Amino acid sequence: MKVILRLTVLLSVCFLFLAGCQRPGDPNMPYEPDTPAPDPHSGTFTAEDSSLTFNGDDSTVELVVGEKLAAASGLKEGNCSGTYRFLSGDLPPGGSVPVRYDAAHEFELTVDGETMVWLLGEPDANGKTFTVGIGTVSEERIPIIFRTENGYLTFVFEKK
Repeated sequence: MKVILRLTVLLSVCFLFLAGCQRPGDPNMPYEPDTPAPDPHSGTFTAEDSSLTFNGDDSTVELVVGEKLAAASGLKEGNCSGTYRFLSGDLPPGGSVPVRYDAAHEFELTVDGETMVWLLGEPDANGKTFTVGIGTVSEERIPIIFRTENGYLTFVFEKK
């Protein structure tokens, strides 16, 4: 009986110690590859009738929004500029946090004070499942997925 009591007390102390190591409200830290962070995107990436031109400053982007991207995203057709961040995807309890693009699951875009979050990924061969997240975005490609009433639309922006 003494052994069980001592074991219970020891386990309780260990649990309290470990519970105290995490501060309430801290988001989980996203995965970060064990390599140097890649340089920010720079140059023009095109997909169908639209393009994203990154200024290399890791925050601003110029857009040419074509008819298909406008319909999928809710943006107005034409030229506009905005700011962007690559995000981790929802990490409980803190939600999405900024990450380097090669570990991102989401692309946050702010245009004219309106912020939207686009899913990053590519459809698999069956067209019903997707590869999302880590390794999806590269320095040459940014694949974006939109959910529509009829399924999914994918825009693969490739560097010119």
